[in-house]
Amino acid sequence: MFSSCATVFCGSRAKVTFDTNVPVESATLTIDGKKHQVNAFPYETRVKRGFTDTEVKVESEGYDPVRFTIFKTFNAVSVINLFDLLDGRAQRDPEGSMVEYKDEEGRWHSFTAREVRQKVIDIAKGLIGWGITKGDAVSIIARTCWEWTALDMAIMAVGAITVPVYETNSAQQIRNIFNDSKVALAIAQDDTQRDKIESIKDEAPSLREVFMMEAGAVDAIIAFGTDVSDKEFWDRKNAVHGDALATIVYTSGSTGTPKGVELSHGNFAFLCLSAKQYMPGVVDAPGRRLLLFLPLSHVFARYMSLLSYAGTLTLGLSSSMKTIVKDFEGFG
Repeated sequence: MFSSCATVFCGSRAKVTFDTNVPVESATLTIDGKKHQVNAFPYETRVKRGFTDTEVKVESEGYDPVRFTIFKTFNAVSVINLFDLLDGRAQRDPEGSMVEYKDEEGRWHSFTAREVRQKVIDIAKGLIGWGITKGDAVSIIARTCWEWTALDMAIMAVGAITVPVYETNSAQQIRNIFNDSKVALAIAQDDTQRDKIESIKDEAPSLREVFMMEAGAVDAIIAFGTDVSDKEFWDRKNAVHGDALATIVYTSGSTGTPKGVELSHGNFAFLCLSAKQYMPGVVDAPGRRLLLFLPLSHVFARYMSLLSYAGTLTLGLSSSMKTIVKDFEGFG
């Protein structure tokens, strides 16, 4: 009998690794009804596969067959839209707590995976209704909060591009970022951030409107989607795949002019699925909780928020180092 097996997904092929504790010189690997002869153990083999769950049967003369399943991996990220990570989480555990946050009085509240999914769809439909099209850039200048994560996923889901900006960036740096990425819509946290944007608005010709979170930006955007059908959302979502640009992440600007890096849906999806593969006990096991306090403009914070969709993590959001100890205690 084979003692263990593991699967690693890379590119458009599934890399399947088997280990055995018996001296076997050869075996037959049966995938989707097709047999592959494999020699020597331990061994690795690569097999092409599609977008469906695949049962694998390993047979070796003199030993009982071993069966296991290679589950969907979105054809190893080539066809994935990052929204699929959230959609999958909502299907696996719809009523489980997925995002937790504090209100102004410091009390913790929770969104289930089903609620997060619906909120993202509602925002995405609002963006469509407002006029966001595939390839448009939408900037977020705000503290770490649930609105940030929901807006981010909604923007990317419909093929637009999230452009995070640090709250510490100057008006001139914001102008440079907006012009470099051709930002069409900006979402600011408060008066301070909005005022910086307004001060350079005439120098950013692509910018059409600014919403403010503390003035109800999310609800205002959702209102634009009243006449947008679910079908229109799904059509837009299904037209966006792994090679589509998801975000342009800029450096903080602390050492010079911010520089942008383009990241696709596939880039982030590969990292998330790899983490699930190599760290299942950390990110894909019951009861795992993550308190995120880095600014979501930082690419690692962004990755961790997306990883929570892909795995089982409950994502807690904190934005103030002044309350971080208490936040750890409360989020626990």
